[in-house]
Amino acid sequence: MVAMALAKHETVHLVIAEGNHDEESAGWLADLFAVHYEQDDRITVNNASLPFYVVEWGQTMIGIHHGHKVKNENLPLLFAAQYAAIWGRTIRREIHCGHRHHRDEKEYNGVTVIQHPTLSARDAYAARGGWIADRAAWSVTYHKLFGAVGRVMVTPEMCAKLN
Repeated sequence: MVAMALAKHETVHLVIAEGNHDEESAGWLADLFAVHYEQDDRITVNNASLPFYVVEWGQTMIGIHHGHKVKNENLPLLFAAQYAAIWGRTIRREIHCGHRHHRDEKEYNGVTVIQHPTLSARDAYAARGGWIADRAAWSVTYHKLFGAVGRVMVTPEMCAKLN
């Protein structure tokens, strides 16, 4: 994925976001990528020790948290406090999370929290809990001045038809 991104973009910023299924491995995996790409100035790796990540892109703040530690409605204040300098320099802000396997999007004062769908198939845990969710992945395009300017959704069925 990194090689594919580099083929299209001048620089790549890699975030390995810790989730509830990989709290230990996400850290060493980010460290591994940081060492692997340390000689390539086109790639940066976010290997923060806390599971709250941020990318500043011009006047846009892109926050990332898997969603397993903090509820979505508490993320705006947490990111504003933890990344106060970046929050102050930016005018467009979004925080992306997953974990709950369904789509949701809510605008708060100064930031929008986007809950992404999942690509994973329904497992026994979800079936026993009665949870059903659409499977999809989103790609979001950001402009340095205007924030999010495009979103593309891909489903597993679409990928199967392309092969």
